[in-house]
Amino acid sequence: MSKRLFLVLAGCLAAGSPISTAGADDTIVLRQPPEHMIVRMPHRRDGPAKKVPAPISPQSVQDAVDARIRSMFDRAVDPSTGRVTIASAGKAGVGYFIGQFHEMDRDDDGSLTFGEVEGFLDAQSPIAKPAAEGSVQVIE
Repeated sequence: MSKRLFLVLAGCLAAGSPISTAGADDTIVLRQPPEHMIVRMPHRRDGPAKKVPAPISPQSVQDAVDARIRSMFDRAVDPSTGRVTIASAGKAGVGYFIGQFHEMDRDDDGSLTFGEVEGFLDAQSPIAKPAAEGSVQVIE
């Protein structure tokens, strides 16, 4: 682009006038849109306060893990028995229960209760459980 054309374009832009070149079919003219086409967002200062997320704490992490365990169990439970079997876990697509089924099934009855699943997963958790009153926690 030549210096002269650049100066002409810069001058037109600075003056705020539309650029027109005689006979040009690909000319773009920028103008302010009509007032009825301008959308303005209302400013609400009296609106509801933004919800601030709760800070992450060991208890909030534990609650989220417990909710996830409950969700997986509820998805895999056989509605007729209220327990998880290998077949119901496979049908629900909860493969982790199938792979760990025999380790979770402490009473060897062929089905899992929520207590068995939760106990197994809690034992696998790297998050330390607080010791109950009067009990001793041994860490090796």
